[in-house]
Amino acid sequence: MSVPVDAGPVAVADPAALLLLGCSLPQDLFAPGRLRELAGQVDDWDSLLVRAGGHLAIPFLHARRGELADLAPEGWSERLERAFRVGAAQNLRIAALLVRLHRTLFVPQGIAYAAVKGVTLAQRYYGGLPARACRDLDLLVDPPACPATIGWMLDNGFRLVGSLEVTGEGAERERQIVAMCDLNREISLRSPDGDLVDVHSTLDLTGADFPTARLLAGAEQMTLLGTPVFTLSGPDLLVYLCYHHSRHNWTRLHWVSDMGQVARSPDIAPEALRASAARSGMEELVEACRAMIPLLAAVVNGQQPQLAGLAGTMVQECLTFLAPDAVAPLLEYNLRLQDKGFRWRYWFAQTATEWRQRKGLVRKGRALVRSATPSWDMYQAMPLPRGLRWLYLPLRAGAQLVRHTPLGALFGRKN
Repeated sequence: MSVPVDAGPVAVADPAALLLLGCSLPQDLFAPGRLRELAGQVDDWDSLLVRAGGHLAIPFLHARRGELADLAPEGWSERLERAFRVGAAQNLRIAALLVRLHRTLFVPQGIAYAAVKGVTLAQRYYGGLPARACRDLDLLVDPPACPATIGWMLDNGFRLVGSLEVTGEGAERERQIVAMCDLNREISLRSPDGDLVDVHSTLDLTGADFPTARLLAGAEQMTLLGTPVFTLSGPDLLVYLCYHHSRHNWTRLHWVSDMGQVARSPDIAPEALRASAARSGMEELVEACRAMIPLLAAVVNGQQPQLAGLAGTMVQECLTFLAPDAVAPLLEYNLRLQDKGFRWRYWFAQTATEWRQRKGLVRKGRALVRSATPSWDMYQAMPLPRGLRWLYLPLRAGAQLVRHTPLGALFGRKN
């Protein structure tokens, strides 16, 4: 952990935030009675429940209900139980969707895939589907098979989410789906029952740090609802969790919990984890993510650990976003899309995050040029065949210069 960052003094967290954080970490890291002590300082238990839901931490709070129930107001335990059962039902529905896709799409068409995070993580590392909240189903598919996957899903009642759409018929429809898969590393759809499915052809922004072919070649089978499905190997999953969760600034507690649960699993041999991290150039990031857990536990125990380096920076991020009025960076970005200055600041902040995650100048350099990719929006405005899509890069750069620099005035840009 050699990143020269001094995170400074520990951010102050209120008792409710510390209680939720404590429920999300391995329980053997706390002094006896510490969670009850924090619970005794909670003023608003209904607000605690709302915050737990926002952090996807209802299962962790539910697991401690026997220890805390006598301190809560009347009726609170029943409300917690209802919230837990709603989440458990959603997880069961998502797991059933994965099994259905495995049986009716991936196996019959011979498509290599791996389920990422979500219900497979809950089943394998938390001991059961209800034990970790899940909001969607993330699937990594073999890139050449992405058009067949998306086409099948559209034919079977799935709906595209966001700005993506398919308007043609026949050969034109197939052409649009192929272009969509070429130009988007992630395609989001809603199932007929309304569940969100994210189909990924690559798990990182460049496709080079987590090569899909390597991940799928190492994918492992696990049993879900009595059916063998594919998921990432333990070492590859943990390295990817470090990458994904740190990119999202540890803004939700189920991501923090993953570090305590997965990193402790006997399924993940230390030498295999080191090898996987080295292949992705993320040795320092993985080390820092694992170091977060005892630091966060020390904060819950009322101590003031020294927060330095990358681990300290990420601990501060986690504590900052435990505040009830904190806004996650990605949400703030979506709320301030029209603020040009903010968009540039966000880009530089994300670039700094991508830079610090990687080891080696080549990998760091790829992070700097991650935005130099063809745009789906440009394809919709100017559909070009695959061999000519390199033209989108200078066109996109020119459009950005006109839109965000004084050059725009020369071309009649409207403010």
